[in-house]
Amino acid sequence: PANLTDFLGQLDAVRARGYSIDAGEVREGMHCFGAPVFDSSGTHAVAGVAVSMLALDITPAAQDKAGRAIRRLADRLSERLGASPARRR
Repeated sequence: PANLTDFLGQLDAVRARGYSIDAGEVREGMHCFGAPVFDSSGTHAVAGVAVSMLALDITPAAQDKAGRAIRRLADRLSERLGASPARRR
């Protein structure tokens, strides 16, 4: 992001989606989707999970599928740590 306002806007989008998207910012040609794993309070991230894909394989459907899958995995791990779905984020 070019400035703090843009950065905060991106954070809001990540929170709304439930996962982050790195579209080549770290490594050109790669996309990464990540989601936080929360502790039993549901308010503190204690880990994260992510998956990377080649940009050549990314379609809107593939991006949506990967993002939803990584979020579901993070949610399941959070639940195993005692976080309730309603308290996360």
